[in-house]
Amino acid sequence: MTMGVGASGDCACDFSAGEVLRERSDETGDLLANKTCAMCPSGTRVVTRSQKIAGMNYSADLYTCQECPDELMTMTRSITGVMQCSCPTGYLQVGDARVGGGELLLASQGQSFFNNERLASTIDYDNGVRVDSLTFRQYYVKAVTECMFLGAAEDIRQCQILANLCVLNMYDNAAESCTYFTSIIAERSELTRGLTTWGAGMPWIQYEEDTAPCLDTSVQMKMNFDNLKLEYIIFKYSLNGTFLGSEEVNTFFSYCSQNAPDSHRGGGTATSTQWTVFGSTEYLKFSCDLNSLVDEEQVFYELYLIDTVTTLLTPIPVRIINAVRDEGRPNGFVTSGNLCSGGGLHARRFFLIDTVSGLSEDSFVTLPYAPVVMRYASHIILDVRIQKDDPTKIYTPVLTVEYSEVSWATLDGNDVSSEVKFDARYSMDTSDYDGYYKDFWNAGIAFWCLHAVWSLKIWRDRNNRADRQIEVVTFEFLITFCSICMRSWTIIWFPWITLLSFYWFLFFKLQSVVSVLLPPSDSDFYDDFVFNVNLLFVFHLIHVVHSMYTQAKADIFFVDWEPMSKSRSQGGNGSVSCWRTILVANEWTEMLTLRRTNLPFSLLFIGFFLLGLGLENNATQQPDLQDLDDGPLNVILRFSNVCWWWFVMSASQIWWKFLIYERYITEPPEQVFVDLCTIAKISVFVLDEEYHGYYLHCRSPHQYADGSMGELVSMLHKEEVGHTTDRSLQGAPPNVQSFEIFLTCEFRKHYNGIRNILSPPENDEWFNGRGFLGTSLGARRGARGSMAGAQRDPPERLMKAWHDMNRFIQGVVENTFSDVPDLKRQVITPTYLQTLLKVPPDLFNSGRANIFYPSDTFSYIRVLAIGREIDLLLLNVISYCAFDLWFNNTMTSLLLCYLLDTLIMKCRESIGQSTISKHTLVDERFLI
Repeated sequence: MTMGVGASGDCACDFSAGEVLRERSDETGDLLANKTCAMCPSGTRVVTRSQKIAGMNYSADLYTCQECPDELMTMTRSITGVMQCSCPTGYLQVGDARVGGGELLLASQGQSFFNNERLASTIDYDNGVRVDSLTFRQYYVKAVTECMFLGAAEDIRQCQILANLCVLNMYDNAAESCTYFTSIIAERSELTRGLTTWGAGMPWIQYEEDTAPCLDTSVQMKMNFDNLKLEYIIFKYSLNGTFLGSEEVNTFFSYCSQNAPDSHRGGGTATSTQWTVFGSTEYLKFSCDLNSLVDEEQVFYELYLIDTVTTLLTPIPVRIINAVRDEGRPNGFVTSGNLCSGGGLHARRFFLIDTVSGLSEDSFVTLPYAPVVMRYASHIILDVRIQKDDPTKIYTPVLTVEYSEVSWATLDGNDVSSEVKFDARYSMDTSDYDGYYKDFWNAGIAFWCLHAVWSLKIWRDRNNRADRQIEVVTFEFLITFCSICMRSWTIIWFPWITLLSFYWFLFFKLQSVVSVLLPPSDSDFYDDFVFNVNLLFVFHLIHVVHSMYTQAKADIFFVDWEPMSKSRSQGGNGSVSCWRTILVANEWTEMLTLRRTNLPFSLLFIGFFLLGLGLENNATQQPDLQDLDDGPLNVILRFSNVCWWWFVMSASQIWWKFLIYERYITEPPEQVFVDLCTIAKISVFVLDEEYHGYYLHCRSPHQYADGSMGELVSMLHKEEVGHTTDRSLQGAPPNVQSFEIFLTCEFRKHYNGIRNILSPPENDEWFNGRGFLGTSLGARRGARGSMAGAQRDPPERLMKAWHDMNRFIQGVVENTFSDVPDLKRQVITPTYLQTLLKVPPDLFNSGRANIFYPSDTFSYIRVLAIGREIDLLLLNVISYCAFDLWFNNTMTSLLLCYLLDTLIMKCRESIGQSTISKHTLVDERFLI
């Protein structure tokens, strides 16, 4: 009989006495005529309201007798309705009611573990937070007790739980869970496969110490570049030790996504799986919404590679960067260089997110059931390396995982995202290569020292005289010394690193059988390469700026060979026209920044090839040159690819001009300039150093340069048919008008004496930074000019100095100073070896003549941009490569390369024009 209608509106029984409400027959299951009350089995009770009892959630049910979480517990109910589970004598109730159900253990087995439960439950995170983990309180004591006293199939699951707790402790051998897990294995009389870290009936979560699993050669598959896909499989385990099955690894490592409207930035099933194809290195980055991970189920994983030859599963070792051993980090940093470093820890089991170890009392008091600290895998690396002795096979791949932490205080109420990276790297052992690289590095340093020392010696021999020796403590000397050393560095190291990059590009991109893979992306090799490129850029930029400044400040004088003549129309004394000098000065100005290659043309087509045709993807880290799909670009391959297209564009322009344009269509600009000066009878005298320079002998064989067009044609015709003398200097090879000159100290003294008058200080009232032609022009303007009201005719001393300099250089060229040995000139043809090594003549002691080296290659262009084409082209290439490394953007690199070159050329032109105006007395306003 029932007790009538209860508070719930249903029939009531004496539930406190252990009764239960029945409406069906226990034998047949048919409905009874009337509801009745019956007694529950011993130890069970009816739960009249939903509540948590002994850590388990129970729902109200008047028709069911419910039991405690552990079968040995007895459920009781007081008159007030308070439900509880009591333990029998000799047993301990373990677990935490806020996390899971309470369970019983024999006190004789679990008491010692129960006593150190708090120690085992203390978790220290990398961010300095210490948590008393309720998860460990729930599972630790029962797991370690029943795993140690293994006797039933259920106990194997407890060993899985203990293993999971050790993983959450980052394999710390000082943690209670890991300590006992290791000791239990040691006490097992039987081992699995003879591994000391794999006891019978225990999960295998760690490799033996001092082993090198990344050098395991058990994988029998033959590698090829025919889209061979490596198949991986993942085994999954829940926190309570339950095996959850397995799944293929496709987008598994892109585990975290982003909410709309930023879903395109997150991971998920839409991310690339190209990395599973052998040789296809890939770097994936995605944004992760950390708040979305808090409610994820806690799962542990073990990774395997399917060997298609043996059909066996090859276990993948895992390097956990955060792993702890003896209070240290045995796995160091996220680098591939120490995959098998001595003392490293290689595990088997890992997780992607940890939302359980950080559960504490605060999680159920002040927090909405969230962990105080959450861990997540922020950087995952899968390394696959080909075997050293057989490149067609691979070593066992290695998975590296680095965890980051975030506190609930950061997540609570905030939209927090973090970058998660997954790298799949295919590489090879470069230890032998590193040895060769060091040898070449040492050889390069030796060659650089030899080249720099020889270049310094040549410079010193050119400029050192007994009467005026070089002082090594001056600023000018130090700048020149650094510039020479930096240029030597570029000459030695740019070809070396270019050939190095070509080697990797050709052997990696064009191989048909697996033989070479690129070094790991985080190896020191790439750091050294990037450092060398940046160093080349800095050194060569300094050298080019110095050389351009030296060119711009070169001392120049135009020697006029036109004799004073009588004006034919007026029948009186004539004068020499200045327009020929102005014409030559303008042509020289135009040649200041003239180059053999056109930079905008080169940049335009390089951009077209790299961006328009997508050929910048030649540098992707996959071995198929025909595959131009987007992907991560390798530093070395990118450098090689860019240098190749620079070489193609520059070489095509140079050869076009040399073989066709300047051979059949026009003439080289340096030859055209010499011809123009010869017609104008204006020789060019240029000094780029104290005792070194160039001379263009442009004294035409004709009597006059000033004349009509008919007279000019007639004179050229006479020269063509051989009715005139040779253009060259007396004693020089025929038709050679360009000379490299080496001067004596006596010549320089006389030259400086005149030059000091001819080029007065900037504040000289008669010079004022302009040539005397411009000064006179200003006077003629009258009131309209800036010099109105002042007589600005050039002073006689300035005009006399100009004529003195003209006569002095003419006298040296014509050898009229026969009584002064140091002012004589002598033409000497250097040997091929002297030309190759740039050996100057010995003019250290006095009593020697000035030496003129004939140059049929127009060596005078060394003081112009066209003569520094190789240096400028190298600067273009190196600067582009450096910008490409800095900004990783082709368009930005093209723009910056153009701007840098334009800036240098503009400065060169501006300073050069100012120097020409000052030294030749031709006003800058005439240099158009």
